[in-house]
Amino acid sequence: MAVERKGIRPVTLGGWIDNLALQHGEAPALFDEDRPVSYAQLARRSRLLAAGLARLGIGQGDRVAVWLPNCSAWIETLLGCGRLGAIVVSLNTRFRAAEIGDILGRSGARALVMSPDFAPIAYREILANVPPAELAAVTTIVTLTEEATPVLEGRRQASYASLLECGEWDGPAISPATGCLILTTSGTTKKPKFVLHSQQGLVTHAFDVAVH
Repeated sequence: MAVERKGIRPVTLGGWIDNLALQHGEAPALFDEDRPVSYAQLARRSRLLAAGLARLGIGQGDRVAVWLPNCSAWIETLLGCGRLGAIVVSLNTRFRAAEIGDILGRSGARALVMSPDFAPIAYREILANVPPAELAAVTTIVTLTEEATPVLEGRRQASYASLLECGEWDGPAISPATGCLILTTSGTTKKPKFVLHSQQGLVTHAFDVAVH
């Protein structure tokens, strides 16, 4: 159940970014290297991305692993998945085959969003060293750039840009209590523990951070 706190009414990630876009329009929401990305751009691109992911068969409850450096595509993917009710699984760029395989396998991620040739991380080599069983659920690879060579054999592969060409998502409403992000944390076991955050939880946290 979504909890209203400090005057913040329950809201989804999609509703939140749409409201910010109405308030701030073309003002910069973030910078991707030196390129400003406005609130309006984030809102629109997340709607486009949601439609593209839905075209690939991603829907509510599906896990989408995001293995990207700091960039606007990371935020857009989180917001796009939030509109669908899909759950982003965050993969640290410092992780190597053992951690990546473990997280992909246990999360059951159906799609992997990545930048295969982002230096200095050997993404392709790392994936090649992941046991096939741990990649069994991954059916789709989304790459930030056009890739002529398959990242993983036998998987459907699409460029990020192609997902932005499927129109804008206008699907059913998602509950603010819906899970949207899995982060990993260390614990008493050798394997990372999963922490699932709800859409309302992330929005509330964002407000708290902005206030302080």
